Amino acid sequence: MQKTFMEFEIVIDGAGISDLRSPDGAVTIIPFGGRVDSPLFRGEIRPGAADVQTEKPGEARVLSARYLFYGTDAAGKPCSLYVENVGRLTGEPGPIRATPTFLTDSETLADALRGRRFRSEVHGAPGGVRILIYEDGQE
Repeated sequence: MQKTFMEFEIVIDGAGISDLRSPDGAVTIIPFGGRVDSPLFRGEIRPGAADVQTEKPGEARVLSARYLFYGTDAAGKPCSLYVENVGRLTGEPGPIRATPTFLTDSETLADALRGRRFRSEVHGAPGGVRILIYEDGQE
């Protein structure tokens, strides 16, 4: 079993969900908050985070969640971590699989992220989702 690199706890703002449906496709915007507590980084999601889901007739739904954490790195320094997590809903059973990318102003965190590829699994959780991040090799 592969070790989890990081785990995000996401809480969905159900009252803030917006959507549009038309014969040409659909879009749903899901605002959320959350946190991460890992050996590398601890932090809370800043306001403005959203999962934008788009769908066109005959195609899989595309998920693109973008969010910014503010917290503390493993060296105890304040920092931010930007995450973009993109995936497709294929209809297959099990977690949603996606590809996260990261940007940080923390030297400690950047050293742990730079030159590596990651994958994520999005699992349902009460009031939101749990996102497990795994290292997927070198770039």
